[in-house]
Amino acid sequence: MFFGKARILESDEEIYHAAKILGLKFNPDKALVENEIKKEWPALCCIEITIDHMTGKEAIELAQMKKLYDK
Repeated sequence: MFFGKARILESDEEIYHAAKILGLKFNPDKALVENEIKKEWPALCCIEITIDHMTGKEAIELAQMKKLYDK
């Protein structure tokens, strides 16, 4: 669970920048990412989430891996 603040990005520059960064994270082809942004621009909405605090349980597999690396 996350606690924090969310805001809708309103300026075209902010929206384009966020969409481009997210797109390039999953696809390194800049031209393809830019074409997708242009194609979907009329329906595109971006929300920025700033996380103040996270809670939750750690998966058993991750806890076991930590034990192996701590030795």
